[in-house]
Amino acid sequence: MKTNFSLLFYMKKQKNYQIGAVSPIYLRITIDGTRSEVTTGRSIDPLQWNPRLGRAKGYKESVKSFNFYLDDLQVKIHEAHSQLTKENQKITAQVLRDRFLGKDKDRPTLLEVFKEHKGFGAPFGARDSTTIFSNPIDFIDLKRQ
Repeated sequence: MKTNFSLLFYMKKQKNYQIGAVSPIYLRITIDGTRSEVTTGRSIDPLQWNPRLGRAKGYKESVKSFNFYLDDLQVKIHEAHSQLTKENQKITAQVLRDRFLGKDKDRPTLLEVFKEHKGFGAPFGARDSTTIFSNPIDFIDLKRQ
């Protein structure tokens, strides 16, 4: 199924913006009119930002590095989109964002990791695996009461 898909890098200026302060850059994913936003984790001086291009202005090495980082994020979003397409999943802005962030997969809990390592003897170079395994479980059981 074909979806209308677009990406936009934009800056969110603070309401009480003062000259010289940096503003965060966000990535907006829009699919069939629904939006989802993700922070890029980068900030820039608004005077160096080109809103039409969605990139930083200039030729310095720091600007090139900044723009390369944004290009890399864009490539990763497109890869996540193509993966979802190959898997024949319904693609929404939230699903694509979660795939990009790695939140679409179930991650093991700490206790599941301990249980998995318990079968391999003394994990992490520790003394006795039963001692290490029982302490977190005892702690959690104590806190639940």
